Amino acid sequence: MEQKELLSAGVQADREYQRQVQASELRIQAELDRNRWGLVQSVMDKISRQLVELRSDEVAYRPVFESLLKTGVDSIGRQQLVATLGNDDLPRFHDGWTTIVKACCGDQVEVKLSPEACHCSGGLRLASKQGDVMIDNTFEGIISRREDELQQLIFERLFSTVSTKGTVFDG
Repeated sequence: MEQKELLSAGVQADREYQRQVQASELRIQAELDRNRWGLVQSVMDKISRQLVELRSDEVAYRPVFESLLKTGVDSIGRQQLVATLGNDDLPRFHDGWTTIVKACCGDQVEVKLSPEACHCSGGLRLASKQGDVMIDNTFEGIISRREDELQQLIFERLFSTVSTKGTVFDG
């Protein structure tokens, strides 16, 4: 009887030890997941800061801006559009706006410049003249639309050699 009790106590002690080990592993895994997510978020913040820096470099920013304009015009597919620029871009592009539009989009499209600015760090919003179609090609709009893809790509690049089985990033 005493031997059965010792054996039973040993089994229970082993179970308790395994439970504590599993609980500890879960806590460590949760902490690793939080750290990974923090790193992904810090890279997303760095992307936003680099886009702001890009806007301040006129030579590098102009082709990006023109590309966003052309992509937006092509996506909407209308001949009369209204563009809303950010506070910093409105005075920068105001004087040569018609030249920029003709160079990017040709003579078939008329893109008027809205006198009011939007609050964005770069890029532009395009809307049809009637206001029924709008494309947000601001930096914030693009990041918002592609946030999941960006986060997944960042995670893959940062942790390509880390096994994610059983983590929140594994689905």
